[in-house]
Amino acid sequence: MDWNSIKAKLLDKNLLKQLAIWIVTLLFLGEMLYSFFIHQVEKRKVVETKPIIEPAIFTANVSSIEMVSTDDADFANAMRKADIPVIQLENTYMANEGLEKLSNLSAVSAGNVSAVFTEKLTVVNVTLANGTIPAYYDVELKLKRFIPLSKKVALSGKVAMKNGSIVEIYPSGLFFLNKGVNETAQIINVSEAFYNYTLPFENRTAFRGEKLAHISDIVLTNYAHETPYTSYVGNGYVIVNKNFTNITELKQDFKDAKPKPSYLLSPKPLDLPFNYTFVEKAIVYVPKIGSIPLTLREPLSAGSNVSLVGNVTVSGDWILKYELSVGSIKEASKNAKNETSS
Repeated sequence: MDWNSIKAKLLDKNLLKQLAIWIVTLLFLGEMLYSFFIHQVEKRKVVETKPIIEPAIFTANVSSIEMVSTDDADFANAMRKADIPVIQLENTYMANEGLEKLSNLSAVSAGNVSAVFTEKLTVVNVTLANGTIPAYYDVELKLKRFIPLSKKVALSGKVAMKNGSIVEIYPSGLFFLNKGVNETAQIINVSEAFYNYTLPFENRTAFRGEKLAHISDIVLTNYAHETPYTSYVGNGYVIVNKNFTNITELKQDFKDAKPKPSYLLSPKPLDLPFNYTFVEKAIVYVPKIGSIPLTLREPLSAGSNVSLVGNVTVSGDWILKYELSVGSIKEASKNAKNETSS
């Protein structure tokens, strides 16, 4: 075998060796690229995981009152009298300035107005099925009931959770809780106290003109018709002359006659042979609820304690309505309207 043949065989072996090395290298690189591709796919799956929606209760503070809108002309006039600028667009009245003064309007506080209140609230924590966690979000809600500034309320809604963290909140409206009350409350202030004397129909004219007398000449009846002593005949009632007091004749002419009550108010007891009730309007402090107005039926002074039983409807520390009893005397707040608007 000559040298050239040997050299050719050696070259062939080196070529095969290099080829083998390249093949191994390509296989190794392929495996690395495959592993990298799979890792990126799995990583993308984690990143693109959809958030989990869970029900939640939010605690929020009222931070500002943005606007009020109503079609009630009487309410609009009441706002103007309270120095709240009102803008009228056709039959709709709107205001977005001086709205903190709404708290001074008793009809607003009692929920007796038809309006939509746009308010901003700051969420401070969220209660989920497994506990309460802090969360800070600003939200805006349209409410059918006015909530004063700085009040803390509860909101119902949902949250979006991803990897154990809240990524978004979706409050839907106010959340209310009914609470049973069996507490000893303290009288903070007595604003008014008086004796309310019921005046019989035949005695009412003797008190006409008295400053604190409320005299009625209206008689309810399903058989309204004219008589010599009626001054007006209405639908379901008649008005009798101011000096007419003959109850026997009245019931002969109107068998179902029911005179509307006349009454006399007095800050002290009077020597009168008529039935009366004592009325005292007070502010009382109820533990875990706060201060509420209450009507009492016996004279009590500030600092006195009264036993209350009943129910209250609250959202956070804001009282929507209540129904409480002092002994056998019942005092109930007016029912509120729906709290949220669609």
